Amino acid sequence: MIGNDIVDLKKAKTDSNIFRPRYMEKVLSQNEQNLVLSSPKPEQDFWRLWTMKESAYKAFQRKFNSKPVFNPFAFHCELMDSENGLVHFGGDYVKTTTTFYRENYTYCSVSCSASSSSFIANSKEQLIQNLRMEFGESSQPQLLKLKNNLPFIKIASKTIPVSITHHGIYFAIQF
Repeated sequence: MIGNDIVDLKKAKTDSNIFRPRYMEKVLSQNEQNLVLSSPKPEQDFWRLWTMKESAYKAFQRKFNSKPVFNPFAFHCELMDSENGLVHFGGDYVKTTTTFYRENYTYCSVSCSASSSSFIANSKEQLIQNLRMEFGESSQPQLLKLKNNLPFIKIASKTIPVSITHHGIYFAIQF
């Protein structure tokens, strides 16, 4: 299973006031809200929980081939340590890994397979270049979507399922 999400923290700071009345209530359970509000770094923990939920949503959407409808209350986050967590959905769960890069971004990926890879880039063009280097192909990778809106890349004769995310100036792909 693959799933990822990235938040450009500078853009999020200007576009989203997570402390405005009822904002957190719309996306976090009461336990998750308490975790954020009692944290020494509440904004960082809010975006960590958000990216965990989004990453898990993408992974479960692919697993169950479901329609793209995100309900944040269907996903319950559990923090294991400063990077690793679990996201519960129904009777299932996925492990996640979250990376914070300075004050620039928060990136989370579902970590179900040791063989999955990911790239983070500052532009879509840089992301495509990384894919070309990864697959050693001279042809241009194509980012496409299936009928159910699930992304994949096509490069030469290969078709590879991917999870793509972007926010602000950051783009990331997991495959």
